[in-house]
Amino acid sequence: MLGSEGKKPKPHKRALLFVDNSGADVVLGMLPLARELLRRGIEVVLVANSLPALNDVTAMELPDIVAEAAKHCDILRRAVEAGGLLVDAMTNTLDGLKGNSSSVPLMVMENGCGSPCIDLRQVSSELAAAAKNADLVILEGMGRALHTNFNARFKCEALKAWLSDLLAMVKDQRLAEKLIKGNIYDCVCRYEYAPAS
Repeated sequence: MLGSEGKKPKPHKRALLFVDNSGADVVLGMLPLARELLRRGIEVVLVANSLPALNDVTAMELPDIVAEAAKHCDILRRAVEAGGLLVDAMTNTLDGLKGNSSSVPLMVMENGCGSPCIDLRQVSSELAAAAKNADLVILEGMGRALHTNFNARFKCEALKAWLSDLLAMVKDQRLAEKLIKGNIYDCVCRYEYAPAS
């Protein structure tokens, strides 16, 4: 794959994955994507809501979900250990891996918000610090990817989608007309390259 200037793009170092709904979106969408990024040597920060909103997963719930998945996947297990994401559910599983961590880290952070939408100008200080070294941002879901950040410009590469299907479904006619000059239930996926420096 070639970048916007015809050159092979540099590999990413850190990806921020803004997760959305509990259940299938996290388990079948974001965790497999995180696993693939980790397999490629990319640090992954899973970013979840600080407070409950609709059916969105929270940062307090996400470590338990990741721990369960890590019991079945060596890539996730090593990344959980490297990222210091040790929770009670993982302690016994990880004991045998101490000293064997040559993996890149997987971390979970809260976004400082309690809404399906997110204003990236007002995130937790921990997330702001982690974002300084990120070179890939993935926003999942209609609220985060479309409603509040569809036209946001990042200093790094960005994917805005609903990752269960790698598409964002527009579920509001006014928003469909405004953002994509389309119709309700149209699907959108937007990948943006980092601006030339």
